[in-house]
Amino acid sequence: MDNHYQAPASAPADPAFSTYQPRFLSLSGRIGRLRYLAYCMGLMLITYPVIFIIFSLSGLFTGQPPGPMVFISLAVVYLALLVFTFGYAVRRLNDMDQSGWLSLLMLIPLVNVIMVLVLLFARGTAGSNRYGPAPVPNTKGVVVLALIPLLFAVLGIVAAISLPAYQQYILQAEQMQQAFE
Repeated sequence: MDNHYQAPASAPADPAFSTYQPRFLSLSGRIGRLRYLAYCMGLMLITYPVIFIIFSLSGLFTGQPPGPMVFISLAVVYLALLVFTFGYAVRRLNDMDQSGWLSLLMLIPLVNVIMVLVLLFARGTAGSNRYGPAPVPNTKGVVVLALIPLLFAVLGIVAAISLPAYQQYILQAEQMQQAFE
C-alpha cells in the first residue's frame, strides 16, 4: 500500500561523514586546528593559577625556603601539563591522519617550532579517517578561547610599538623642561 501521509524513510547515515563531540580533558579522538589552540590555551589558564596557588601557599613570595611538598606538587602539575600537551598534539596529528608518534618531534629543539606550526596550520582530513570520526564544528566558546592568544599577540605588538615612543616622548619632555629652567 502506498500511504501518502507516512513519513519518508531516511537514508542510512554515511559513516564517512559521522562526527563526535570532543572532550577537553580527553586524550583520545581527533581535534581540529582551532580546537587544538583553544584546548592548549584552556590548559594554560588552568595550570598557571594552580602554580601561583602552590607558590603562594609555600611561602616562596615571603622569602621562606620551599619545602619538599612544593617540589612534589610542582612536579605533579608539570607532569599533568606534559601529558595533556602531548595528548593534544597526538589528537591533532590523528586529525591529519598521521601517527601520534610524530608528537615526539616536539622534544627536538628547532624541530618543535616547525611541528607547532604544522599542528596550527595544517588542514585535517575531511570526514572519518583511520583514527575515528571528524569532530563537530567549533562552538562559540572554543572560538573565544582560541582568540585569547591573538589578543595577547596584538597587545604585545601595540606595547612594543607604543612603549619606546612613549619613552622617547618623556625624554623629549624632560629635555624641554630642563631647557626652560
